[in-house]
Amino acid sequence: MVAAVLPNADPVHKVTIVPRGQAMGVTQQLPEDTWDNRHVRFTHGYGSVSNLVAREGSEGSPEFLTKDIPPQSEYESLDVDNPALYYGENTPHYRVVPAGVPGDSLELDYPRSGENKYTRYDGEGGVAVGSFWKQLLFSYYMGDFNILLTDYVRDDSQIQFWNQVEERVRRVAPFLKLDKDPYLVHGDDRHYWIADAYTTSESFPYSEPIRGQRGYEGTRYIRNSVKVVVDSYSGDVSLYVSNPEDPIIQTYERIFPDLFQPLDAMPELLQDHIRYPQDIFEIQMERYRRYHQTQPQVFYNNEDLWTRPQEQYAGRQRQMEPYYILTDLPGQDDAGLEFMLMMPMTPDGRDNMIGWVAARSDPPNYGDVVVYELPKDRLIRGPNQIESRIDQDTEISRQLSLWDQRGSSVIRGNVIVVPIEDSFLYVEPIFLIADEIQIPEMQRVIAATDQGVAMERTLRQSLNSVLGEQVVETRDQALAQMEQAADAAQAAAAPEQVEGLERAKELIQEARQALQDGDFATFGERFDELEQALNDVPLPDTTQAVPPTPTSDAMPGTSGGAEK
Repeated sequence: MVAAVLPNADPVHKVTIVPRGQAMGVTQQLPEDTWDNRHVRFTHGYGSVSNLVAREGSEGSPEFLTKDIPPQSEYESLDVDNPALYYGENTPHYRVVPAGVPGDSLELDYPRSGENKYTRYDGEGGVAVGSFWKQLLFSYYMGDFNILLTDYVRDDSQIQFWNQVEERVRRVAPFLKLDKDPYLVHGDDRHYWIADAYTTSESFPYSEPIRGQRGYEGTRYIRNSVKVVVDSYSGDVSLYVSNPEDPIIQTYERIFPDLFQPLDAMPELLQDHIRYPQDIFEIQMERYRRYHQTQPQVFYNNEDLWTRPQEQYAGRQRQMEPYYILTDLPGQDDAGLEFMLMMPMTPDGRDNMIGWVAARSDPPNYGDVVVYELPKDRLIRGPNQIESRIDQDTEISRQLSLWDQRGSSVIRGNVIVVPIEDSFLYVEPIFLIADEIQIPEMQRVIAATDQGVAMERTLRQSLNSVLGEQVVETRDQALAQMEQAADAAQAAAAPEQVEGLERAKELIQEARQALQDGDFATFGERFDELEQALNDVPLPDTTQAVPPTPTSDAMPGTSGGAEK
């Protein structure tokens, strides 16, 4: 499961994309566990499912952007001509494609009423296996002499192996370490996998080795110097240098001049999906928790040691993981909404929040890590303290206990910590999952501030309860008055003013809709655009009924989401 910003959309949304790939235990799901089913007929996944993170559909289900088989979407940027997934994260078996009598389509795309939809592979992925000697060679290599004995292998057949993203990258560039979370994105005609790769070294003078990070133990030098793109249909692996200043990648480029390309050579559509990687962010936070102490005495005594906070998830305490959100940074008014990876920090051994860290993913600020150090003379609650406040709320605790009875289970999602002006908003989704049908549905959303905590059916209702219904209603009434004033002004406007006022009306309507949906990120964005649109309307020669200029106390454009 991945998170990405939906391109070419207005407003920008955070999206979760889930590939429909092959399951690791695919043999248990086949009609019959036969050689031809494993290696000839069930060869690939098909398409993906995507949904808006900040919105929900009916009965707590996701609001899908891409759904059904074959995949359907109202967004052109999410449509692909060829949704077949031959290469991915869970593709355990080798396969022979195309197979059988020339012209036959043996590979299952998807089931449908009446008859199944079949296809035949028409790409260049794989190694030719049509001749007798190659069949003999691959029979020995794979330890499976069915390759030599079967009638499915044709003269133009290819054998596809090393089909998992991580394995393919390791075979092409074994000197790179791959991030644990490759993610699927949409291209013009097919899907692509994007992965972050690192140059590392265990020999760097006067450095401290990494401890406690699986896969990076003993590493003393690490740079996210390569972005990897794997074609989900052909399996082609492309390596793009994202940090040309790294001396290690410079050396590899000289050794393998045809292996790497500059980042600018990556298709622009794929560049839009580049994000700050989680593995290196976690390593940086583990280092920064101590090395943010710049005073020698404080550093020596570890007087201001930080740590990652604890949170409650699935009925147990665990260390919080970084998560991606779409928000605007405090003090960065010109940047607008940004896609970033963030993590709150707490003092070691305590639960109050002492820092808030964000790694930015959008150009021109990609790679910048912003740290907000919070005042020590003021109590700012951390995620675990918010969890305690939720548990101490009698009504919320009673409702959660009632749901968490025989036949169903409550799943408490990530505590999402979002900065709002000089304070923080905390949001936690509540999911309910039946024991028999393992499909979680979002039942409630908890919102909390320093002043209180509320649990309601939707995010907007929770925000209304915790922030006060009057906050939202006052802004909605103000927008309604502005819309009426804009109608009056347009009726008496000079010709050169009509277009600007029409645009102002559109922005007012979009802001009201966002306010009603609880989408405060879009609300703040539209409010800023409205102010600019009204300023751009030419002044009339005589006094007209001009809609009032919005004030600067608009609710901040901030939203977030979490994925599991």
